[in-house]
Amino acid sequence: MNKNLYNSYAVIIQARLNSTRLKNKILKKIHKNLTILDFLIIRLLKVFKSNKIIFALAKNPNNFKIINIF
Repeated sequence: MNKNLYNSYAVIIQARLNSTRLKNKILKKIHKNLTILDFLIIRLLKVFKSNKIIFALAKNPNNFKIINIF
């Protein structure tokens, strides 16, 4: 695929922490010291520039943990 096509796109990551079955699952450590969110961002940075990755968070105060990470 032509990499020039990626210049007109951005990625929106929707993340939240209040789940009924597994609380804070996006911040769970799954390998060494990396969280699920870390893996997602590392993989996206291989293709997209950092200013093309957008986080969509609810205004719930619990989600501020995600903001503090980045």
